[in-house]
Amino acid sequence: MNRLVTALILLLMSTSAIAATAPLPRTGQTGCWDSGGASIACTGTGQDGDTKAGVAWPASRFTDNKDGTVTDNLTGLIWLKNARCFSSQSWQDGINSANALASGACGLTDGSKAGEWRLPNINELESLVNLQEGTPANWLISSGFWGVASSWHWSSNTDAAGSSYARPVYLNFGTVGNGIPKTNITLYVWPVKGGGTGTVEVAATGQSKSYAAGDDGALQKGARWPDPRFSDNGDQTMVDHLTGLVWSKDPNAAGPAACVSGSRKPWQETLDYINCLNRNSYLGYNDWRLPNRKELLSLVNRGEPSPAGWLTSQGFTNVQPYEYRSSSTYLLTPANAWYVNMYDGYLNANSKIYYQYFWPVRGGESGAATPVNGVCGSANGATFATAPGSGLCLAGTASTVTGNAAWNWSCSGGNGGSTANCTAAIRSYSVTFASGGNGTLSGTASQAVRHGANATAVTANASPGYHFVGWSGTGGFVSSTSNPLTVTAVTADMAISASFAADVSDGSCGASHGLWFSSAPTVSLCVAGTAGSVSGSGPWSWSCSGGNGGSTAQCWGNVAPAPGTPLLLPRSGQVNCYGTTNNVIACSGTGQDGEMQAGVAWPAPRFVDNRDQTITDKLTGLVWSRDANPMKTRDPSFDNDYYLDPGSQSVGDGKVTWQHALEYVKKLNKENYLGFSDWRMPDRDELRSLENLQQASQVTWLNSWGFSNVMSSEIKANYYWTSTTNTRSTAFAFCLSMDALAITPIIKNANYFLWPVRSGELSSVALPKTGQTACYDATGKVISCTGTGQDGELQAGRGWPAPRFVDNGDGTISDQLTGLAWTTDAHAPGPAACTPAVSKTWQSALNYIKCLNQNSYLGKHDWRLPNKKELESMALNAAEFDNATWLASLGFSNVGYDPFGGYWSSTVNLYYPYSRAAWVVGITQGSGGIADMTTSRFVWPVRSSPIAAAPINGACGTSNGHSFAVAPSTGLCSAGTASSVTGTGPWSWTCQGANGGSNATCSSGVVRILAVTLAGGGSGSVNSNPAGIACDSSSGPGCSATFASGTGVTLGATPSVNAFFGGWSACTGTGPCQVTMDASRDVTATFSANPALLRIDGSSAAYYSLDAVLRAISTGGKTVLAKATSLVENVIMTSPADVLFKGGFTDASFKVRSTASSTVISGSMKIRLGTLRVERLAVR
Repeated sequence: MNRLVTALILLLMSTSAIAATAPLPRTGQTGCWDSGGASIACTGTGQDGDTKAGVAWPASRFTDNKDGTVTDNLTGLIWLKNARCFSSQSWQDGINSANALASGACGLTDGSKAGEWRLPNINELESLVNLQEGTPANWLISSGFWGVASSWHWSSNTDAAGSSYARPVYLNFGTVGNGIPKTNITLYVWPVKGGGTGTVEVAATGQSKSYAAGDDGALQKGARWPDPRFSDNGDQTMVDHLTGLVWSKDPNAAGPAACVSGSRKPWQETLDYINCLNRNSYLGYNDWRLPNRKELLSLVNRGEPSPAGWLTSQGFTNVQPYEYRSSSTYLLTPANAWYVNMYDGYLNANSKIYYQYFWPVRGGESGAATPVNGVCGSANGATFATAPGSGLCLAGTASTVTGNAAWNWSCSGGNGGSTANCTAAIRSYSVTFASGGNGTLSGTASQAVRHGANATAVTANASPGYHFVGWSGTGGFVSSTSNPLTVTAVTADMAISASFAADVSDGSCGASHGLWFSSAPTVSLCVAGTAGSVSGSGPWSWSCSGGNGGSTAQCWGNVAPAPGTPLLLPRSGQVNCYGTTNNVIACSGTGQDGEMQAGVAWPAPRFVDNRDQTITDKLTGLVWSRDANPMKTRDPSFDNDYYLDPGSQSVGDGKVTWQHALEYVKKLNKENYLGFSDWRMPDRDELRSLENLQQASQVTWLNSWGFSNVMSSEIKANYYWTSTTNTRSTAFAFCLSMDALAITPIIKNANYFLWPVRSGELSSVALPKTGQTACYDATGKVISCTGTGQDGELQAGRGWPAPRFVDNGDGTISDQLTGLAWTTDAHAPGPAACTPAVSKTWQSALNYIKCLNQNSYLGKHDWRLPNKKELESMALNAAEFDNATWLASLGFSNVGYDPFGGYWSSTVNLYYPYSRAAWVVGITQGSGGIADMTTSRFVWPVRSSPIAAAPINGACGTSNGHSFAVAPSTGLCSAGTASSVTGTGPWSWTCQGANGGSNATCSSGVVRILAVTLAGGGSGSVNSNPAGIACDSSSGPGCSATFASGTGVTLGATPSVNAFFGGWSACTGTGPCQVTMDASRDVTATFSANPALLRIDGSSAAYYSLDAVLRAISTGGKTVLAKATSLVENVIMTSPADVLFKGGFTDASFKVRSTASSTVISGSMKIRLGTLRVERLAVR
């Protein structure tokens, strides 16, 4: 058997030895086209698609190796799958990038190392072109590559005509280009490795001079050229020993007399001429053909500047330095054909009707090579843990070994020989998964996994109330927290278990938090956690306790006013009055908002910083995040829909769609933003409660109270979303401009800002509900409110009385919600003495109100032009499509859509100081705006009666019952007015009720602060008993902790290496320092650096121990100099070396023990004066 195998191998060698060194493959072209570009039958045309000259392509041209590489089965070259991993680069950078490429980059997992990859030479890069495809790049992508650019790609070949230029290939068309400057032009880079294992081997380019490390001249990849390359057959033909092709010696010979002269011709005439040569057995042969693109390009030597000149030097005659035509059609424009310019080796295509040179060629030197059948090797049928690397094939070329259930490879025959398919068993392992308790698994729990392969993913699913912790296991499994879990590279049996733990759940207030009740609330107390008992007699408080160490939320509910008790609208903030040029004038008798100042006075201060990144509005009790654009600051990546907004400058500016903003609020609550989980998007009236109509710039005013990132609309409309949908067009939601204070409905897919708010404490006024009870999606469709966070779900604010309006029977109707009385006729005709209440200018409207009072209209003389907030209260119902129609249904008349833009308010607009304007309100949809005072709007008089304010009971705030180092200043009262805080610790104060409400007495405990400072040039640490102080120089200059008043604390100091402790500021000596915390105290611990103790004579380096200096000695004859000190060390040197100590002597404890190989020093060595010589001292 062995003899037969040997004979077979010898036979194969002998028959293949006469074959061409590098036979050319086919171009891939299978179709034919006439000179006009029309597709025609190929038979007898002589075109590339007819002759199909060259080695046939393998059935599968490319193989994806699943490791970031793709093998070309035709050439054996291995290409980077991600063809666009590298950016466009200069030629030298491209060579460097390719040479530095290694596994782990560009998606590679093939284990390759730097230096294995290279920039392809011109022949390797051109081998990727398929002439049956119009755009090679697209074909390559469809074949499994990624990101192939339809553009120029660098080869590693320098242009032999100029060393500052390199040759590229254009993968959009397939062009092989002229030289391109290496330095100031950037092209794409596509690394390659390997080669020589395919159906054919790409030939070397001929370039042998290197212009840069890693270029073609240095590597010279490809089939080596035979020597000689060409031989003269003595019959006016030349044979190419590299390709086996036979060329006419004179490409421009006249040919037989029966054929038209062999000069330049159009493409079709050229094909006809070649056919004539065959009919007349030119030079004794009848198998001439027009060469295809690859055959013609094979004549180019990239080491020579001129192909024509070089070919002439090889024995050819009459080779012209011009364009020579090929038989291959250019698919993007089939009326064109490919040519090669023998002047410089440029390959391109032009029209088939052009006159060009041509060069007849025929078959090969020895014909087709003998077929070689593939034969499986000894690895076939065996079992392996890893892919076999040897014994694959007895004959033929082995493919890459792949495997899933078994190792598979093939032994490809050569020269048309058959392919053998081979297989080997893969060792497999048992991988089992268990859930343990409190959870289940998804996926296959028991798996058989082949060696080195990955198990399929398994997911751990926690039971309700539990969460996944991690995986642990045996068989080399490393613990993991990945879920799902994919165990990779299995090489042993494994048993893996999932573990779960009970959830840590934070308490969170329920829907009753911040609402109004006539008796203690009993439902909707907590949305998460366990509700504590409800305490108080109104207002009420309770807690929502978290589980398993989770936080506890403190919640409260308001006392609902007695039936019929109206809420009190706050003032607008305007305190000045204005003349005809916007100048400030005396208010008396003007009737302007600045004179009337109707509504509840603002508390002082209006806002209080809670020192937890939130600010409370003492007027409304609402708590706002201090950052008015937290998405931009905290989560810029959440803003990923910026492209919907043409005005948005960039991703991450915090401007998102309405629905996206609602989702962000859910994210804040899930992550317990600033310690709270009850944030919401403000409704329409909550957001505009922030306005101060005395200010020209709301942004500046709000910033003055400590807010940040309040978005201005000076440059472009920067609105804030509200949770209230516009019921006139439910695909719109109300937005507010923080500068212009315009409340405007805007389509929900626009991009605007979010400012989160939450309920805080009882306040001077109670904002009413907007009236909205339904919820809508972004398209305006009605949806279930549950979990939406919309106004219709939360319905924040005080409920409306029933009925809301009462007709007084005297031409007025009272609003039971606000306590305001309005004329029943919204166009109030007034007495005859007054100008009819048609639309008027602003000043005429004020004069008209004066006239009503002078004439006791409807028996009253306290009418006023409503301010902006009063007028907005009549357009409050966000549940109605048309507020005017709704008011008409309640008894009002002449309330309708105002073609002039709404009703005048008495409030001047200060945002536009360059023109006199006042606020107007459109009753129909509740939107506000401004109007020039000289234009005409309608007038709706209003008045109010004295209102008894509802009692407010004082209630202690969050500071009650807690301990502090200094007197608390925030969190004193959740309701009422805080008195001054008294005491020096503990402290006490009172929350005083209002309007006859009760007072609450509050107190807090005291803790003392112990602050420790680490000083000096050395380093060390300080700790305390009881624990609390843990200072270390590496972490900072000191630390502090709190202790109960009167606690005795003991401090201890530990110096670091090369330092010593110098003492305490509060104690004597260096021992432990005891302090009594009857007050807050500051203690300083001083550490100093040790002086240098030892050094080697002749060296400046300092050492602090005997061991250290001896380790620095590598050769004998060294002298150690020492200062006065004591060194207590046991030292053994492993390498004997003569050492002389100067300045030392030993006491009774110093001992020297000699061994066969070293001397051991132990005990205490005191170094002062004198000399100690230790010979053959070995230090271990």
